[in-house]
Amino acid sequence: MATQTKTRKLDLWERAQVIYDRAQRAKRPMDVGERAEYDGLMADIEAIDHDENTKHLTEVIRDPRALPMAGSRRVRADDVVLERGQSMKDWLAARGKLNSEDDELRLGTTLRGIATGKWDGATREARALGSAPGSAGGYMLPTALAADVIDRLRAQTVTLAAGAKTVPMETQELSIARLSGGVTATWRSDNSAVAASDPAFESVTLRAATLTALVRVSRELLADAPNLETVLTNELIRALSVELDRVALRGQGAALEPAGIDAFTAGQGISEVSMGANGAALADFDKLVDTVIAVMTANAPAPTAAVMHPRTLGSISKLKTGITNDKTPLKKPDIIADLPFLPTTSVSITETQGASGAVASRIYVADWSELLIGMRSEVQILPLAERFADNFQVGFIAYLRGDIALAHNASFGRLIGIL
Repeated sequence: MATQTKTRKLDLWERAQVIYDRAQRAKRPMDVGERAEYDGLMADIEAIDHDENTKHLTEVIRDPRALPMAGSRRVRADDVVLERGQSMKDWLAARGKLNSEDDELRLGTTLRGIATGKWDGATREARALGSAPGSAGGYMLPTALAADVIDRLRAQTVTLAAGAKTVPMETQELSIARLSGGVTATWRSDNSAVAASDPAFESVTLRAATLTALVRVSRELLADAPNLETVLTNELIRALSVELDRVALRGQGAALEPAGIDAFTAGQGISEVSMGANGAALADFDKLVDTVIAVMTANAPAPTAAVMHPRTLGSISKLKTGITNDKTPLKKPDIIADLPFLPTTSVSITETQGASGAVASRIYVADWSELLIGMRSEVQILPLAERFADNFQVGFIAYLRGDIALAHNASFGRLIGIL
């Protein structure tokens, strides 16, 4: 029965994905009919989630920008990167690295069992975990569960929703090629040699760094709350996804964190537009258009999304025509009319711009398919029963390993100094 329900849920997910992808290919929002059908499918999925017999199924991804990653596009064993619609679980299965018996393992139930030592109704989880012990009292999650965590993390990470690609890492280091200079076409006269112009490639190495998240839970809640598995799982994944977005955007490559977009200067190929020496509030879309044009002028593809802090999105949403007593929202220029605006709190709102003393933020625009996020297909859970014992709490540390790389710096731009 559980398998049939899961199959039904995946079918609903895939139908919703088709609607969303159709609108994305046409570079437009979903129309009224598509939105109604999409919302109906989401309501059906939510109804399944509220069934007492299916609590162990993964939760609905309610954000229309981040639809489920699983089952949408075929994954081959020789795939080097995973795009939206391709799952880590399918990639591992294609390479023969998944045990079919682990397909129905439940992460939340596993976490409760780790914390309490009680495995009633979770014999499969206890058996699978027993074969994958970690060090220092921790537990290495079975591959199927680790893949589920990674796919749910990917679904909630805004940069991945924008189009960044996942690079599965089977070793601590992985070297990949990236384009550092393109081919130049030239005209030639009769009987003359063709001028050679080879693309310039360079190697970029992904080195797995460790990303951690700590969640504390009271023992009373562990014992009494029937939905704790869902809440705990969601909180761990939320914490990891927010930090993964932060480091992809702002990571400096120091203090053990990977280097993200902000680790590169304008002189290193990143396009940068400023709101002024001391920053300024957005009064129109001109500076954002300038940033998009700067990326395109660098012979990069048109940006696929703009990523910003919710505060900035709120300011943009309130822009008006400027006509006295006219409250009509300001229309986006055609060049950015279909550019998705994706909010995340991983973007800073505490930057210093000049001598104004005001705190500023920025907007990132890019062809996000040129952002590569390497991920090891492993997740470890460390229970901390003694550390928080005086507060009658149990702590969980979840960690995974990965890295960030820009495949083509010219595909990225930022608008800085937004007050």
